Amino acid sequence: MSPLVLEPFLRPQVWGGARLRQDFGKHAPAEAKIGESWEISGHPLHVSRVAEGPLAGVSLNDLWLQHRHEWCPDAALAAALRFPLLAKLLDCGAASSLQIHPNNEQATRLFPGETGKTEAWYVLDAAPDSRLYTGLLPGVTETELRGRLAEGTVVDILHAVAPRIGDAFLIPAGVPHAISAGLVLFEIEQCSDITLRLFDWNRVGNDGRPRQLHVDEALRCLDWQHPAVTRATPRDLPGGVAGVHSERLLAGEWFVMDRITVTIAWTTPADSLAIWFVVNGSGLLETTDHKGSRLCQRGQTVLTPPDSHSLQWSPQSVTGLELLRCSWGDRSQT
Repeated sequence: MSPLVLEPFLRPQVWGGARLRQDFGKHAPAEAKIGESWEISGHPLHVSRVAEGPLAGVSLNDLWLQHRHEWCPDAALAAALRFPLLAKLLDCGAASSLQIHPNNEQATRLFPGETGKTEAWYVLDAAPDSRLYTGLLPGVTETELRGRLAEGTVVDILHAVAPRIGDAFLIPAGVPHAISAGLVLFEIEQCSDITLRLFDWNRVGNDGRPRQLHVDEALRCLDWQHPAVTRATPRDLPGGVAGVHSERLLAGEWFVMDRITVTIAWTTPADSLAIWFVVNGSGLLETTDHKGSRLCQRGQTVLTPPDSHSLQWSPQSVTGLELLRCSWGDRSQT
């Protein structure tokens, strides 16, 4: 099957901004505060559809149900009735809420029909004073956390990271987290839309009322044993060639994320499903049987199903091509 480009879904958020339209060419009204662009989604809130080619208009979940055992080597994950991963772009013109996501067991019990949500971020842009909050400081108790939430001083007990462009973070279910203003991120996660808000910086929603908090539910899902998350340490992948630099940024139960910098035409096997995101530059993506070809620009996402033919990326910009590649994790190691 040829590479698939899907129609993005632009989701307004009270904390959104204009960067996804300005920087990545996403089509949205100039006045809209767009917080999220759902690039690849099988979630009922928005199921992606193929944007072009012979499969134009076909839903991702229809393709998944037809090909899931070919696309996914994990039999339990392949039993899912919707595509198990969700890829987004995030633009935080203002801070996101402080929030927690449940794990699979908690989601099944508390939110029938949903899955848990472990997610990962890749920093595309960061203002000098921006911060990622990725857990609690050591020793914080539930009593102290509740008191800080009531006082509005919870930021003082959060682990804060000053992010750099190119940083990656793996945020497991159960870890409290928030994103400050001034950050643009690529996000890969389990296909879930459960967000339990602990704190929302005392702001109001579009209806002029404070947004709903879920303190008790969130605390029931908080993983008190998990330490605060730090930036991932990249490691070079084996088999490198001149003109291609491949790094494993992070690996988890549900997905892995690699960064690949290409300055020459590069051929790679298509033996597993992958979600590609063009971080910088532009490149021609072709299948080696010459049945699929597309020019991919900065900010575009492509899904490549497994195929017997290889893929070739050919940079079309003088500075080369920087890509993220996300694929299945290894749940056998957990």
